[in-house]
Amino acid sequence: MKEGTFRWRVYELKKEGVITTVKRGVYIIDDKKKFEPKVSRSVKITYNMIARAFPYATISIWDTYWLNSLMNHQIYTTYVIVEVDKEVVSPVFNMLKDKKENVFMNPNEKEVENYILGEDAIIVRPIIKEAPLVERSGIHVSKLEKILVDLYFDKLLLVSYRGNEMKNIFTRALAEYEINYSTLYRYARNRGIKNKIREYIQETVGIAAGDDERMRNDR
Repeated sequence: MKEGTFRWRVYELKKEGVITTVKRGVYIIDDKKKFEPKVSRSVKITYNMIARAFPYATISIWDTYWLNSLMNHQIYTTYVIVEVDKEVVSPVFNMLKDKKENVFMNPNEKEVENYILGEDAIIVRPIIKEAPLVERSGIHVSKLEKILVDLYFDKLLLVSYRGNEMKNIFTRALAEYEINYSTLYRYARNRGIKNKIREYIQETVGIAAGDDERMRNDR
């Protein structure tokens, strides 16, 4: 088979959902689900409000409620996490604060402890370089790979999801849903935790991570 024909066939099989990419050049027959959480009306409204006011901004949004299906214990307060280009973080925050309650911009430890924990809130912060996004219901939301990395990284805002619950989330997510490990580790590298999260997946979660390239020290 010619290389061009092979590449086209791989493309078609991926498009049809027959195979999925584990890392560059490595594919597996797909017997896992796509992570397609239900996007609530309020999340759509928030996203579209920002998109209309800042049409050229990169926008990501996700809802911590999406993690409940991966947990043993349910958390009934949720955060809607909005990430945008750093140049528009303040304008987006000011706009949302005028229209919605409990909106915070890059909250510090005191704000999280005193005003956010135990309450529904909207969090506005800068988007990280090459953040993996996907279109759902006409808006751009964080991919599961991004959510897992952010969950591991954020020891302040997402403290309620740590410990055994974080292990539960990772275990179920990696076992039940399609995961592109190249995407996950590339984003983790940009957050400075590539080796740490790989070690966590391999040693704590107990899943052989899909990226077998030589480890590099994160700075």
